[in-house]
Amino acid sequence: MIKAILSIRDAIISWGIDVIFEVVVWVKKVCGGASAFPFGLDSLRTFPKGSLGHSVAAFLDAHHFTFIPNYETHDIRHVLYDYPMNLEGEVLMMAFQAGCKGGWKNVFVLIALTVSIPTMPERWTLLWRNYQRGASLKNIDIKPDFIALLPLPLHEARAQIGLEFAFF
Repeated sequence: MIKAILSIRDAIISWGIDVIFEVVVWVKKVCGGASAFPFGLDSLRTFPKGSLGHSVAAFLDAHHFTFIPNYETHDIRHVLYDYPMNLEGEVLMMAFQAGCKGGWKNVFVLIALTVSIPTMPERWTLLWRNYQRGASLKNIDIKPDFIALLPLPLHEARAQIGLEFAFF
C-alpha cells in the first residue's frame, strides 16, 4: 500500500516538475532570457567520441530525447554532473545545483526543491549529500561555460569543474 502511495506521489511530483519546466522554458523564450545555443543535436554528434558534446548526443539518442529549445544546457548538465533523466535524477541534480555558487538564484531549482523536500522525506539524506556535493566544488557556479567544455573528453570536462566522482 505504501509503495503504491509513493508511486502516485512520485508521478504527481514528476508531472508538476514537467509543468514547471515548461513554464520556465516559455518564460525564458517570451522574455528573451535564453540565449541561442550554438549547437544542435546533429552538431554534437560530430564531436569527438568521448567528448562531453558527443556524450550528450549519445545520451539523448539512447533515451530518444531531443534538445528543448532555450533549455539545451539542462540536458548537458545531466551528462556533465552525472544525473539520470528521471524523477530522482532531476531532484538530486536540483539539490546539487542549489549547492553550487549562485544555485539558490535559479527559480527552477528553488521550485523543485520547495516541492520535493517536504514531500520526499525518504530522499532527504540523498538531497543533503548532493547539495554538499555541489557546495564542495570550488571551480563551478550555476552556469559553467558549457561551450568551452563540450569538445573536452568527458572526464576532463568533469575534472575542470572539480567534479571527479559520482555521489548519489
